[in-house]
This record gives sequence, structure tokens and C-alpha cells, in this order.
Amino acid sequence: MASQPHQFASRISRIVFVIMLWLSLPSLAAAQNGPPEPETQKCTGLTKFSLEDTPGSPALILSAHMVDVPANGLEQWPKTTSGYGKTGGQIETGIRKYCEVTGYVAPQNKFILKLPLPDDWNQKFFFRVCGGFCGYLDGRLCSASLARGYASVTGNGGHDSALGFDGIWAANAPELQEDFGWRSNHAHR
Repeated sequence: MASQPHQFASRISRIVFVIMLWLSLPSLAAAQNGPPEPETQKCTGLTKFSLEDTPGSPALILSAHMVDVPANGLEQWPKTTSGYGKTGGQIETGIRKYCEVTGYVAPQNKFILKLPLPDDWNQKFFFRVCGGFCGYLDGRLCSASLARGYASVTGNGGHDSALGFDGIWAANAPELQEDFGWRSNHAHR
């Protein structure tokens, strides 16, 4: 059982790697029939990428679209948990566009994945957990790492609930407790 979380995390890490590789390489069909597809088509094409048969962690991509970064930078999560860095405001970055992917890993581990374009990607992956008892998705949690070129993801902790310390979702729900306890953090990596 101790190796199960590690195996689960390894599977999701491989999924993120395959997605980034797919975005990085021009498709063979495009190379044979003319210029490579625009990054926008590659990004939106991720909705057709099937992860439903992934052993132990079937996943579904619900949406994928390109996002233009405003000239003043990326919006930051209003609170910094570590005590270091600025709180709130904008984060300056050289990244001008990224691909935002939303979906979930069964049973209900929702995620937001922000993928820098291949030329901006530092070849690294960063997972940012949400705080408290979680239960929400906020893409701003990914902004600081995305600004530095990381493929960045955050999740909902395996359940939906109010922001803060609302633990009613866990009452008589061992599956949700397991998701919150370890599966949600390992399923997204």
C-alpha cells in the first residue's frame, strides 16, 4: 500500500509529460501537409486526448484553451502561505500566452493545468495544493510557477466545499476522506 501513492503520482507525471511533449512537437500530419499547426489548435486539441483508460487514475479533460497574459502580468493568489514574496497584485513574466486545461481525475479530483508554450517551458512541473480543507479551484494558485516557466497544476483536494475549514463534506464519506488525505495530491502529479 505504501508504494500505491508513488505509483499513482508517477502515472499522472507521465500524463503531464506526454501532454507537454505533444504540445512541443509538430504533428506528423502537419509536417507532411504544410506548416505546423498553430499553438492554439494544439492546445484546444487536448480535449480529444483520452485519459479515460489510465490504470488506477482515469481522467477526463473538460476544456483546453489559450490564454493571453495581460501586459501587466499574471494575477496572483491574494494570500502567500509561506510569508515570503508579495501578496496579491500582478506577477511580472515574459510569458505572453499559455494553454489552460481543466478536467478531473476519477472520482472527483478536479484540476486546472497551465501549460507554457514550448519555447517558454523550463522542462519542469510544479504542483500547488490549495489551502485549508480545500474544496475549490483557483487558477491563480498556478501563477507564480507559470511565470517562471513551469507546467503548473492545482486541484480541489478531491471534493467541492466552501473556502476555508468547512469539513462537512467528509462526514460519512470515506472515499472523499481518502481523496483529500492523499489521492488528490498524488493524482494531479
